[in-house]
Amino acid sequence: MAFAHLKGKGSASLVRVQSSVDPAVFLESDWPTAKYLQHHETFATLQAAVEEGCFICTRIREFISGLDGHTPFDESRQPVQKPFTTYRAMLRLDDPKKYNFVEIRTPNRRQMTFRVYQSQECLSPNSLSLSTSSCQTRGLLRSWLKTCSAKHSGCATFDIGDWTPTRVLDIGTVSSTAWKVCIPAMDGILVSEYTTLSYRWGDAQFLKLTSQSLASFRAGSPISNLPQVFQDAISITKDLGIRYIWIDALCIIQDCQQDFDQECAQMSSIYANSSCNLVATFGKDPHTSFFRTRSHEALRIGDTISGRKSDPVYDVWLRFDSIVDERYHTREMFSCEVSSRGWILQELLLAPRAVYFGMNQVHWACRSLEACETWPEGNAPGASLQMNHPFSEGGLDFHSQNTRFYRNMIVGFHWNSIVERYSTLALTNTEDKLVALSGLAKLFQQRTQDEYFAGHWKSALPYSLAWAKPVGHMFFDGWMAKYGRLENACGRSSATYRAPSWSWASIDGLVTFGRIETTLCRVQDVIVNTVGGDPTGRVVNGQLTLRAPWTIVEIPEDLQLDDTLFIRPVSGDPAAVQLSWDGQTIPDCSIVDLAVIGVKYYPSSEKVEEKKVMEICGLALSALEAGSDLHRRVGAFSVHINLEEEELKQQVVLDMFGLESLDKEHRKVGVKEEASLRNFEIV
Repeated sequence: MAFAHLKGKGSASLVRVQSSVDPAVFLESDWPTAKYLQHHETFATLQAAVEEGCFICTRIREFISGLDGHTPFDESRQPVQKPFTTYRAMLRLDDPKKYNFVEIRTPNRRQMTFRVYQSQECLSPNSLSLSTSSCQTRGLLRSWLKTCSAKHSGCATFDIGDWTPTRVLDIGTVSSTAWKVCIPAMDGILVSEYTTLSYRWGDAQFLKLTSQSLASFRAGSPISNLPQVFQDAISITKDLGIRYIWIDALCIIQDCQQDFDQECAQMSSIYANSSCNLVATFGKDPHTSFFRTRSHEALRIGDTISGRKSDPVYDVWLRFDSIVDERYHTREMFSCEVSSRGWILQELLLAPRAVYFGMNQVHWACRSLEACETWPEGNAPGASLQMNHPFSEGGLDFHSQNTRFYRNMIVGFHWNSIVERYSTLALTNTEDKLVALSGLAKLFQQRTQDEYFAGHWKSALPYSLAWAKPVGHMFFDGWMAKYGRLENACGRSSATYRAPSWSWASIDGLVTFGRIETTLCRVQDVIVNTVGGDPTGRVVNGQLTLRAPWTIVEIPEDLQLDDTLFIRPVSGDPAAVQLSWDGQTIPDCSIVDLAVIGVKYYPSSEKVEEKKVMEICGLALSALEAGSDLHRRVGAFSVHINLEEEELKQQVVLDMFGLESLDKEHRKVGVKEEASLRNFEIV
C-alpha cells in the first residue's frame, strides 16, 4: 500500500512505502519535476477518512475549512478538481534522519506539508497537565531558563554596565501582594534581572501610567487590581525567581509625548537586556489571561510511517516514528492576536529568550533552542517557530568575512526577512511604521556599524530598492503556511507621509524583496531627515539619487490594475512589462520611466535544472513635473527574456534599456555606454 491513513499516536496504523515500485516517492534529484498522485478523489471520501480518525486527513480538513487562518474552501461556490486531493512524498530511505516529508495538494492548488521523523524525543500530549498554569509547566519554564542561563553563551544579554530601564515594576518576593513603580536612578538600585511582557492592548480600558498617577504608582498598589494578563506575568516572573518586570503601559508615561519618544529610543536596550520576555499570544486585550485549559487532541501527533528499501542483497526496513504537519508550532504562534500587531515583532526578536503562552501549550524560544511542552528538548527539525533570529551567534558577524558582498548578503537576508514579515502586521497609528522598528534598527546598527535610511541599509543599496507587492494566491498561501496569517496583505499608498516613496515604509501592506543577482545601477546620494536627528526615528523627508539605465512606457487610458504593458521597439516584437503598482489604483500619469536596478536568472518550467530565463527588474517612476529629474516611485517592474530564443530577439529587449550581453550565454549583462544612464532624484 503506497499511501494509507494515519491515526493518532499510539495507533498501530502504518504507511508502507516501497521506493522501487511507488512513483510517489522521489529521489532528491527528481523532486523538482515530481508529479502529484491521487489521494482522495472527492471531498466526501476525505470527510469519511476524517471520521475514521485519519491524522493527515483531519489536518487537511482543518486547513481547507479555514480553522487555522486560511480562507476557507467553499464547495458550493468554487470549482472542484478531481481528484480532490493529491500527494507526493520524499522519504530518503537510505538516511531517514534527513529531510523527509509528504506534500498534500488541496483544491485550487493549495499545499500542506507534513514532516516525517525518526525517533524524536516527543512526549505524548496526554501526559501533560490540563492547564498551562500548572506546576508541571512552571517547573519546565524554570528548567529552560536555568539551562539557557548556564549553558547558552549565544543567549547572554549584552554587557550594559550600570544601565537599567528608566522605570520597572518592583513586585517583591513570592509572598508579596503589592507592586510599585521603581525608578532605579532615583531609588539607588541596580536592576540586574527583569522580565518583559508582550501582549495586545486592544480597545479595552485598563490601568496605565500617566503624569497624574505616577505618584500613586510609586507608592504601591495591590497586584489584584491589575489586568489579568499583568497578574499572570507577575506570577510567572516570581516563579522564575526574578523581582522586577517591565510592562510598557505601566513604565511609560502614556500622556507625555516626550517620555514616549525617549522610551521608544531605548526599546532595543529594554528588550535585548530582558532576562526573559513573556508573550501572551492569545487575548484581544490585557483582561484576558494567558493561561489556558489545553486540548490534548489539538496537540496530537500522527503515528508511524515505515519504509522498505529494496536491494538485491539486503532487505532493510526503516521506521519513521512520527509525522507532524509543518505548522504544528506556528499555528499557535502566528494565527493569534498578538502576532498581528506591528509593535510586537521587534519585542519578539530583540529579547534573547521568550516564553510563548499558546492556546494549548507553552513554547520556549532563545537564540540557541526552540522547544515546547511536547518537545521539551528541542522542537522537531523543520517544525520551527520561524523566528529567524538575527542576533544569534554568527547571525550578524562581519569579523570572519568582512567583505562588501558578505555584508550585503547578511544584512539584506536578515533585515529584508524581518521587513517582509513586519509589513503584514497592523499598527493603530500608521505613522509609527518606522518607529515601531526603531529598536531593531538600533541593534542592527550597533552590530553592523551600517548607515540607516528610512528602513534601508546603506550596505544593501541598491538591492533593497527592488521591493514590490506580491501577486497571486499561491504566494499568499505559501506565506500563510509559513507564518499563519496575513493581517495587512493588500498594499496601498500611505494616507500620511512617513517615508520617501523609494522606501517600503511608504506603503501599507505586504512587500517582498527581489533576489537580484547583478545590479546595473548605482546610488549616488541619499539624504533622510528625521525628528531629533535619530536616523531610526520619524522621517521628515528624504531623497535618493539613482543613476540607472532606463526606458519609458506609455500608460493607456483604459489600463486595468493587473494588465500587462508592452514596450514597442523600433523593430521586432514588443516586450511584455509586468508592473506591480504601489497603490490600489493606477497612478494619474500618461508616461512612466522604468529605471533598471538589476537582473536575476531562474529556470524555465520545462528545464528546472538550468537557469534559462533572465529577468530585468527595476522601479516604475513618475516625474513630478514634465522633463524634471525629480520623481516619485509608483511601482516596480520586471521584463522576462527567454535565453533559449533567438539572440536577435534577446538583444532587441536589452537595447530598449541601453543594455548589452557581455558573453555568449547572456549570463553577464552590462550597460552599453554611460550615455545610456540617467539620474533620477526620487523623493
